Amino acid sequence: MRLFKTTYMDRDGGRGKPKAWYIEFRDHVGVVRRLAAFPDKSRTRDLGGHVERLVSFRARGLPPDDETARWLEGVSPGLRARLAKRDLLDGRAEAASRPLGEHVTEYERWLREVEHDTRDHAQVVATRLRRVFFGDKRRGIEGCGFEAWHDISASKVATMLGRLRKDREERRGISARTYNGYLMAVKQFCAWVIAQKGAGGASPVVDSPMLNQAEDPRHPRRAFTVDELRRLLEAAERGPEIRGMTGKERRLIYVVAAETGLRQAELRGLRVSDFDLDRVLPAVTPRAATTKNGRGVTLPLRLGTTADLRRRLAGKAPDEPAFNMPARWHVLEAFKADLDAAGVLYMDVSGRFADFHALRHSFVTNLAEAGAHPRDAQDLARHGTVELTMRCYTHPRMANLRAAVERLPDLSSRPVADAARATGTYGGKLTSVSAERSAEFCGRAVDDSGQRWTESLELPTEGGLGARRRQAPGGAPGLQNQCGAR
Repeated sequence: MRLFKTTYMDRDGGRGKPKAWYIEFRDHVGVVRRLAAFPDKSRTRDLGGHVERLVSFRARGLPPDDETARWLEGVSPGLRARLAKRDLLDGRAEAASRPLGEHVTEYERWLREVEHDTRDHAQVVATRLRRVFFGDKRRGIEGCGFEAWHDISASKVATMLGRLRKDREERRGISARTYNGYLMAVKQFCAWVIAQKGAGGASPVVDSPMLNQAEDPRHPRRAFTVDELRRLLEAAERGPEIRGMTGKERRLIYVVAAETGLRQAELRGLRVSDFDLDRVLPAVTPRAATTKNGRGVTLPLRLGTTADLRRRLAGKAPDEPAFNMPARWHVLEAFKADLDAAGVLYMDVSGRFADFHALRHSFVTNLAEAGAHPRDAQDLARHGTVELTMRCYTHPRMANLRAAVERLPDLSSRPVADAARATGTYGGKLTSVSAERSAEFCGRAVDDSGQRWTESLELPTEGGLGARRRQAPGGAPGLQNQCGAR
């Protein structure tokens, strides 16, 4: 390695030297390369030492050590780009050298543009990552203090999320579901850095365990009964305008939600052109940008609802919103008002909630009660697994459970016919007889004295009855009688 300054010809024909020093070195494959450095020679010499270390690591196929990695974190993006251009940084080193905040910003953009996640979902994921890595002063959340890729530690992430789980005076701790949401965001981010940025190695949080959400329910929902749904629709239709939504419009929104399973945000994103009401089988097709999973889907509509929708959407432009839905908390305010007017509890005695999303639970539950195949219910609910559909969104009703129990056999007493078939000759009690020998034996009986007898059945006579011969264990013949051939 050598340091030097180049000369150049100025406009007046004289020779000049630039302010910056240059570093000349041989890379890991023996190619001579030059790198512009700093005006200060000592800083340039220090940079040359780090460059030589990078060449040494690249030649041996090893990632930079901790000291070099720390140095890379502090260099400017421009210098880091020039080092990468000269092949001094492999994917792992380049990923480790970039600030973690840059990765998070790029990951959020990748979720929207490549994975086609909704803007809200991508923002939620990025917000969770920033809280875990850097904290959130506004909410009083202390982060892990990560600055670069190699700082990420599974134990520190678990400790930080464990602090969020603890209750505080001003706020209750996060639920197991929220804990899993934070951890899943970190897991997916780390997998993305490895796959897309060539960081190499295993994810630092790949073995971090999730919590059991069933042990910590915070907002359990229930399904509406059919009677409750009817009362809710009637109350909404008669109700006043709330937050810009008329009673009739709220009723139609509730009907579409309960008959399609569309979420509140998906309903808000519907346009008039998303409805196809003139086809043989009317349907609605939410756009991929508005659905939770980022995929377009076509959902059938009940014929009885089509007429109401046609009247509602008549005269509207194709790109107009189908429904006038305000922010979600305003929708919840109107929904609670309609629940009160209908006499339906927002939270029942078991602590289960009947909020707007409970309409989606009612949709899946009613599908199950109508006899829909679980696979069809999963497709209509647009769930990733049938387990989620049947375990979380299908709520058995007590009346159905009671009817199922009533169909069990009556064990209180035996019917008379069964009791008669279980009685042997002279009232003796039969022991079990194998099916293969049932044509030969009528049974084995024990009389009142405790003596065991074998009763054999001979072929039927012309009168239709067979002779039954009773013989003691010692071989002495017993009495004969007539028994019906079985």
